Amino acid sequence: MARVSSSTLFLIFFFLTDAFASESYTNVWAVKFRGNQEEVERFALKNNLIYDRHLIEDYHTLKRPDLPKSSQKTKLSLEIDSKLLSEQKVEWFMHQKVKKYKLFSNKHPEIPWYINRPEGSQGPTLNVISAWKAGYTGKGITVAVVDNGVDGNHPELKENYRSDLSFDYVNNHPSDHGASVSGHGNKCAGVIAGKRGNDLCGTGLAYEASIAGVRLFGSGVSSTDAQQLSSLIHKLEYIDIYSNSWGPGNIGWEVKGPGPLASKALELGTTTGRGGLGAIYTFAAGNGGLGGDSCAYNGYVNSIYTIAITGVNHDGSLPTYAEECPGIMATAYSWDSYKNKNARDSDKHIITTVDNKDGCVHNFSESSAAAAIASGLIALTLQANTNLTWRDVQHIIANSARAAPGGVFLERGKWQQNKAGFYFSKFYGFGLMDAGRMVNLAKNWTQVPLQRKCEIEGSGRQIPNTVSVEVKNCEIKFLEHVQIRVDLNFSRRGDLLLHLKSPSNTTCPLTRDRFADNFQKFTNLTDWFITTLFHWGENPTGKWELKISDADPRNPSAGKLHSWSLILYGTSSPPLKPGVEEDIQPTSVISTKAKNTGSTRKEPSPTSKPTEQVPLMRIVKIVLPVVCALTLLSIAGKCYCRCLRKNKTKDNQESDNKEIDYQSTRCPEKNPQGDMV
Repeated sequence: MARVSSSTLFLIFFFLTDAFASESYTNVWAVKFRGNQEEVERFALKNNLIYDRHLIEDYHTLKRPDLPKSSQKTKLSLEIDSKLLSEQKVEWFMHQKVKKYKLFSNKHPEIPWYINRPEGSQGPTLNVISAWKAGYTGKGITVAVVDNGVDGNHPELKENYRSDLSFDYVNNHPSDHGASVSGHGNKCAGVIAGKRGNDLCGTGLAYEASIAGVRLFGSGVSSTDAQQLSSLIHKLEYIDIYSNSWGPGNIGWEVKGPGPLASKALELGTTTGRGGLGAIYTFAAGNGGLGGDSCAYNGYVNSIYTIAITGVNHDGSLPTYAEECPGIMATAYSWDSYKNKNARDSDKHIITTVDNKDGCVHNFSESSAAAAIASGLIALTLQANTNLTWRDVQHIIANSARAAPGGVFLERGKWQQNKAGFYFSKFYGFGLMDAGRMVNLAKNWTQVPLQRKCEIEGSGRQIPNTVSVEVKNCEIKFLEHVQIRVDLNFSRRGDLLLHLKSPSNTTCPLTRDRFADNFQKFTNLTDWFITTLFHWGENPTGKWELKISDADPRNPSAGKLHSWSLILYGTSSPPLKPGVEEDIQPTSVISTKAKNTGSTRKEPSPTSKPTEQVPLMRIVKIVLPVVCALTLLSIAGKCYCRCLRKNKTKDNQESDNKEIDYQSTRCPEKNPQGDMV
């Protein structure tokens, strides 16, 4: 009998425990009805339905109370579909499904360790102390934690909790300060805005920000599209940031994103929230790296309206849970529970935060913690400049994140520098977030120009293959988000590889192989959008190539690309950069020893990032000796020339030519790859 390895058993267990979370139909329909609420109520009554509530605009939900949940459509639900279909005033409807999601963290109790490093420690830092010293604490900014509830009675949260802005969408009633809270939302809230100086559960990054608890998930971590819509625009006129430490499961074969209602909510929030400046939506990038998953198949990450955040270990190393995709915007500090669960207490670097019933935990980890941390850092940034738009915030992150904090690139990032000078990684985005640099940029930031959009349709063909489109008459000259939309079939979808090459010769890996996807025998990728930030700042004019290849040529796959398009977002004029007075530097040591190398690297300085202004006295000390040396050299040269003229013969005999060699005073050019001493 063949023996099964322990690693194989682990993978089987990993997928079985995370995969079979069924989706079931509820007794709720979301409808778009052409008419007022009274007409909708009459229609519901006429068809033995109950009016549930108004969502947004012409969207409402209707209920059939006697209809039980079911994994399949029943005869009664089909009859209701038929009635909705026959009503002329119903422009759209969708039978709501309860879908399972994942709260991105694991529980392995550890001793506390705080984000602010003591003097002399090594590794990346979020540079939070610098922002605090500059006076930014999150005051005046409101963050909604969209999760499984927030306990507003917890002593760590009570002072900053806004019960008037909180709501429980699981039970459809105003928040009761977390009577049914299971802890994950508390952890997020504590990291974002936990009280400072009370010696309880650490300190929130934006410890004077306000917290609203928006309960989207119950104990089953499931929600409908209509519930997500309501949660993502809850109290839109009062909420600045919506923090989301959840997403599709980490099972390696899902292709899931926001439904039509949640997608509409994200667009509505960024266009009308914060008085038209746009609400900020942070999302965790996911924890499926160990199982070979990719956030390219996570529609919340692929939305241009969200900021996708992943984590990095305390020493700048790549976490085992890290998913890869080109839609990740940045990285925040976190802890890798998969890697460190068997480590000694003294070796563990975790995040202490709020638990249930007045308690604390020391086990907050993975991209859940990273997304919450990012929300706290953005709260500090918005306090520095409340006139920032949702796109301004993304530009500030792109221009302030560090690819190589402390002089060493974040480990195994497979970093690329694009034509605009930005460094980008499919694991870390633009790099580790830096609170000091973010608030410093925000202070004098000028709003970026109007967003433009161009869409170019491509043609289908048999795959594997390479297809291309030509961008000719697009008014965009400076790219932000780039998307591809694909409709294809591939015999082994898990082996599907997509690469996008820009006219600037920047090649972006859009997808990776997912071995678990092959076991499910899925073949289609229908109307799917993948977002990449690799080309940020580049000019899109010219030829774009989409290469579709097979990750496993030994087991050849084939299929057909039915259609595809290239979608470009950006500006026609350059995004304006502020005149930064001085870059705020971290208050503690951030250098990291390079592995397997005898040299160190300083933080790359892409041309698209603002540079420091050199203080006046430093300029004088450098320039004055150079000027004096050049002056003395000039005088010596003149004296020598006079001597030559006096020694010329009267009969104008040719004298020997003499040359004076001068060393060039031009500074050597920097290595374009960013290599420094």
